[in-house]
Amino acid sequence: MKKENNKKKIKYYLILIGICLGLLLFLDLFTLNSNIFNLKGSVRTMDFKKTAEIRITGLKGDARAFSGEVVKGMTILDALLASAESANFRVEYLIEKENLENLLINGLSDSLSVAWQAYLNGKSVNIKNLNSIKIKSGDLMEFKLKPAGNESK
Repeated sequence: MKKENNKKKIKYYLILIGICLGLLLFLDLFTLNSNIFNLKGSVRTMDFKKTAEIRITGLKGDARAFSGEVVKGMTILDALLASAESANFRVEYLIEKENLENLLINGLSDSLSVAWQAYLNGKSVNIKNLNSIKIKSGDLMEFKLKPAGNESK
């Protein structure tokens, strides 16, 4: 009788774990879809009272979007690093004399032919100041890889 009870308990726990994993997977897919909708300009479904969004766009227009919580004193660079950690892409940089230098996002860096351009709420910001520009809830940060010398949005 005791063995049957143990088997029932184990079966119950396995079902419970399966339900939890299924729920987590569903929520993860829902979040991914929210980011895709944001890229296409549809209505945002996330609560932006405590979050900010980052969009990274390559030369061919391929884009990724990330949303995350904003904490007091957070900079654009902090948000980019947090997105990189959670989304598994690389960000490398060097800070010299309080200025950010040599920004590399997922293996792509400024060169003679391409350059990263950064925007905060649609306004261009100097890449060198990413480590000092504070962000707040609801902000949209954009990083666009453009042909060098092309300063247009």
